[in-house]
Order: sequence, then C-alpha cells, then structure tokens
Amino acid sequence: MRRDILEAFSKELTKQLKPFDKTTTKNHTVYKAKNSKTTLVLYPGFGTDATYTNKEFNVLTAAAANSISVLMMNFNNQIYLKDSTALRLGKELEKVIAEHKLNKENVFIGGFSSGGNVALNVSNQLVKNKSNSKPNGIFIVDSPIDLNLLYQNSKEDVANPDFDENRLAESRFVINYFEKGLGKDSVLQKILMASPFSLDSNVNSLPYLKNLHLRFYTEPDSMWWQKNRQTKYENTNAARIIALTE
Repeated sequence: MRRDILEAFSKELTKQLKPFDKTTTKNHTVYKAKNSKTTLVLYPGFGTDATYTNKEFNVLTAAAANSISVLMMNFNNQIYLKDSTALRLGKELEKVIAEHKLNKENVFIGGFSSGGNVALNVSNQLVKNKSNSKPNGIFIVDSPIDLNLLYQNSKEDVANPDFDENRLAESRFVINYFEKGLGKDSVLQKILMASPFSLDSNVNSLPYLKNLHLRFYTEPDSMWWQKNRQTKYENTNAARIIALTE
C-alpha cells in the first residue's frame, strides 16, 4: 500500500478511535486524549521540531487507542544541557502539563538523537527536584550519549586529509559547538562532566535516574557508516549505547 494512502488511513483511524484536543504554540504541540491515562513527552532531534516528530514518528494512532496524551516539544538546538537549562525546561514541562490538565502520575519522556540527551537531562532535574511531573520511564533513540566520543571523532575527522569539506561540515560544527559553548580551556574535562555517559570517565552526571525505567533504542548499520562516512562501528552512537547496557 502506498505511503500516502497509509498515512491518510492512519489519520482517519485516529479521529475515529479517540480524537485529540490539539493545541499548538511556539514551544510545543499538545495532543490531549480524552480520559487520558498517560502523558508521553517527546523531544526532537537537533534542528527539527514537533511537526517533524509527528511526521516521522507515527505514534498518534496507538496513543489515541490507549488514551495517551502526547506532548511534542520544539526545543531542538542542544546536544548537552547546563543544569540551569535543564531546570528551566523542567519548569516549562510542569507548566504545560498543569495548564492542559494532562496526567502527571504516569509520565514518560523520550527523545530522538540529541533530543534523547535532552530527555535524560530534563528527567534528571525533575526527579532531583521531586517534581509532581517526574517521569516513570525514559527512552532515547540513537542518541549521542557519549559526548567525548562525538568530540574526539570530530577532531580525528578534521585531521584526516582524505575527507572533503562536505564530509567535514558536521565535524567542524561539532568542534565549534563544544569549544564555543564550553570554552577551549579544559574542554575535554567539561565535555566529560556534561556527557550523559562516557566509557572514558566514571563521572555520573545523571545520578537521579538510577531507579527509573530506561529504554535505549538503536539500529546499528555498520556497513552504512563505513561506506558513507568512513566511520568504524566502535565510533558510532549505537556502539556506545550498546556498551552502556552491557
């Protein structure tokens, strides 16, 4: 069946099963289910937004059928979070949940790519502050949880004379992002402190998540990474996510 037909059928089925009350603002989109029993919060990947999340993650049909309200956030421009930013985002989340009278007893928070790092950090702050909207569980999807690996890989890429500028664009962005945001002085130490996880450090930057349900999703495609990005499997997000769960 063609994708456009499938999507049209899915949207119509959603309306018939359990219609949402939809509210959109510059910061988020709320899909409030009737008789909502659960609240699902989703943070997008870097540079994307709630519209993109809704397009790429076909969750609304299943959410409607199970009385799950979905809160899709637009915050999308950070790979790591300072404590002050995580605290602010946590307060904003509490406010949205309260204003829309969403279920706060059964909250789950997730994120895609860098949005997974945001989800982890915001959740850590919510639990730390004993928020009445703290999550019951968290999930990430192929997130760069080892920021030290991300930075070091980018430095190695830039030093590789065989890579052209198109290949190096993302690597240069990553290096500038960390060095501008954290400062060049002691940047490696600061990255390790900010990283949700690193094989190169014993720092526990997310201590308040140890009693929560965590689910990490990844789909390693080592052949694609080697062919298209000349990246070894052990240097991918997938490898570090798997290492964290072992």
